[in-house]
Amino acid sequence: MLLFLYYFSLLCVKIDIKTRCGEKYMYDLAIIGGGVSGLTAAAVAINRGLSVLILEFGARVGQKLLITGNGKANLSNTNMSAERYNDIFVCDFLQGSQKVYDFFEYIGLKTKVVDGRVYPYSESAAAVLNLLRKKVEKAEIIVNYEVEDISIEEGHFLINNYYRARNCIFCTGSAATKGKNSHNLLQKMGHRCLELKPSIVPLITDTTYIKGLSGLRVKAKLSLICNNKVVNSATGEILFKDSGISGIVSMELSSYIARNSKNYNVSVDFAMDFEEKEIADFLEKNSLEGLLQRALADAVVRQALARKVPTYKVVKDFLVEDVKCGSIKNAQVVCGGLDCEQFDKDLQSRLVCGLYVCGEALNIDGDCGGYNLHWAFLSGIIAGENIC
Repeated sequence: MLLFLYYFSLLCVKIDIKTRCGEKYMYDLAIIGGGVSGLTAAAVAINRGLSVLILEFGARVGQKLLITGNGKANLSNTNMSAERYNDIFVCDFLQGSQKVYDFFEYIGLKTKVVDGRVYPYSESAAAVLNLLRKKVEKAEIIVNYEVEDISIEEGHFLINNYYRARNCIFCTGSAATKGKNSHNLLQKMGHRCLELKPSIVPLITDTTYIKGLSGLRVKAKLSLICNNKVVNSATGEILFKDSGISGIVSMELSSYIARNSKNYNVSVDFAMDFEEKEIADFLEKNSLEGLLQRALADAVVRQALARKVPTYKVVKDFLVEDVKCGSIKNAQVVCGGLDCEQFDKDLQSRLVCGLYVCGEALNIDGDCGGYNLHWAFLSGIIAGENIC
């Protein structure tokens, strides 16, 4: 009799698993994509007592978070404003930005501010991910899973003709940083998708005057030039590469380039602390190596000779031409995505009831400096709060 009960209990477990993971079980919410916005939405929904299914294409949820801020996770920024984003759609949402900091408190995360950038106090992106994972332990999480179809059947969502849910949050991100574009799934439902372009990415440039500088780091001011006019600028560390310029400053300018498809050059000021005349006076009696690293000094001299201008002018105006955004595979986010006009103040689709979109899947991209992660958290919170 005991042996019978043992085998019967095993059968019940198998039936229960099949029921939960199969067509017979109806989740309150299915989340497509287990990134920051998806995990945040799941945590909020679970806290409301809802049953949640997370379907993730990658081998682990939240992988992209681990590389943000060089592993420190730049979560937000104290200088939060709509001007930092590509679309005014974010305006009303940003008024509720306190929800992001309340959420950090909810998951047990202490933060600190460095030059306006908000980081976990531990400076560990892995710690943030661990806290998020703890808050979604009650969710059914399936990784290495590709969603190929989302349909509507009898008023609920049917995913891959297998999983069923009353609501669906679409937060698949993009192909940036080893991700995957899945916007076509919603395009089949009538949603428009704007062209996806790499943003917050190293810059690819003409290499005529930067050969030999690969690996060199230097603090400088970069001015973005279009039609002989400065249209944007940023100051900080740059990193020369064989194909162009990287570093936080180039990342900041790349967002502007992605949003405005035009031809650009960059002017680099290697001596921000000095006026042109001070440099000219210094070079009358001293070598350029007294100001710049030797490899950089050589590059400045080469360009000065080619442009037929004094060396001191090139120190303040080193031209790098034909500047473009690098590959989407090296981008942190994309510019473009699902058209915001087709979603309401709750981030619910105006076309399909019960369908929500958050994070990078929408045509929302922010500047470098924590703005994109802030939107990921905030949009995940809003979607998680508003599902029925």
